[in-house]
Amino acid sequence: MSLRIAAWMLALGGLCGPAAVSPAAEPASLEVGTAVTDITPAEGQTHDPLLAKALFFRQGDCRAALVVCDQAVVSREDTTAIRRRSAEEIGIPAEHIAVTASHTHTGRRACDDFAERVAKAVAQAQTSARPVRLQTGIVRQKETLSFNRRYLMRDGSVRFNPGFLNPDVVRAVGPIDPEVGIALFRDAQTGGALASLTNFALHLDTVNKYEAYSADYPYYLAESLKRAVGPELVSVFGTGTCGDVNHFDVSRPRAGWSVNRGQTMLTPYEPVPTDASPSPLEAEYIGKALATTVQGALATLADDLPDLAVRSRIVQAPLATFSPMDLEWAREGIERNVTFLTRIRARRILGLDELRQQYGETMPVEVQVFRLGRETAVVTLPGEVFVELGLAIKSGSPFANTMVIELANQNDTRYVPVRKAFSEGSYEVVNSRLECGGGEMMVEAAVGLLKELKDL
Repeated sequence: MSLRIAAWMLALGGLCGPAAVSPAAEPASLEVGTAVTDITPAEGQTHDPLLAKALFFRQGDCRAALVVCDQAVVSREDTTAIRRRSAEEIGIPAEHIAVTASHTHTGRRACDDFAERVAKAVAQAQTSARPVRLQTGIVRQKETLSFNRRYLMRDGSVRFNPGFLNPDVVRAVGPIDPEVGIALFRDAQTGGALASLTNFALHLDTVNKYEAYSADYPYYLAESLKRAVGPELVSVFGTGTCGDVNHFDVSRPRAGWSVNRGQTMLTPYEPVPTDASPSPLEAEYIGKALATTVQGALATLADDLPDLAVRSRIVQAPLATFSPMDLEWAREGIERNVTFLTRIRARRILGLDELRQQYGETMPVEVQVFRLGRETAVVTLPGEVFVELGLAIKSGSPFANTMVIELANQNDTRYVPVRKAFSEGSYEVVNSRLECGGGEMMVEAAVGLLKELKDL
């Protein structure tokens, strides 16, 4: 299938809506199936396996699937292959499948037959589908686990991750999103919990990527929830928009921060010993803290009337520009002793040159919306999206429970900054492939799709 035809099909959007029933008939029940497959590379050490977790949805004639992979990114090519295989094997519309990456930084490689394994997981999830009761809710993470990593400095510049207790830090220039979105799928007959979908905006970069493969903090979230809810639970974690959010509070230590790699635990806001080497919150700490929040919210989740529908839209986002002189400079090669941002800028120009040869001045980016219930929707976006953009989608959404998941279906956008960040600069902007305003175009498309689905 040509790229133009594929883009046209996706631009039409998922055309399935509520199951067709007579006025007197009851709506068809929502069926959900799960499957988990190992995608860990054969070579290397493993702390915990890298997994791909598939959620399959069916209501009446509408079918959809959401897959979360323990990978740093998922490419457009892999997504196309997974969608094609799934469509061929089980007949699910390709545009009704979202393939997302959790963004664990240890997942920079996957098994050689990655696409084949993930497609098989989608097929397996379909075979296990059964009627479910949908319960959803949005709760606030009481203990602060996330921090905006872009800071205004005393010299007026903006820097990302400027260093622990840096005296030149004035304040963070952006917000965080403390909300934890939860969807729980219970067996309609037994009431047992089959699967959960948790959504939270925090980078998965708490495990040393050179040590061993790991799913990062969602692994500990899953293990804690299985102990609390039941060993059969499939815990799926959808990473929220956290392109400018991570787990490192540069301003002060706090409960859970470790000194000298975990040898000493600090009490809240205790002064740091002069010989200490503080590190950020660890994966286990974050995962268990999120699990505590989710567990505490389970009794408060509200039943939502299932109402499955899917829509998608292709946004033609403008690619960033560069001059012929910039390209010549980048092609000359960069010496090892240049700054980190200089190397990133050179790679960006070379990457943009390839994208412009392929697409021209704009690049197709896909925005998807899954309506699970009358009050519950899931939005998927490509790239590492700034938290402000996710918050804007939630603010504009007509659904009470809106979960926004990044790093979906492609990664050729790289970072997706908010408009004001382009004037501030720093790493995320230098590493973005989009021109200023591309992120806001994605927000507009997402909110438009949400409103369409609400009005059906």
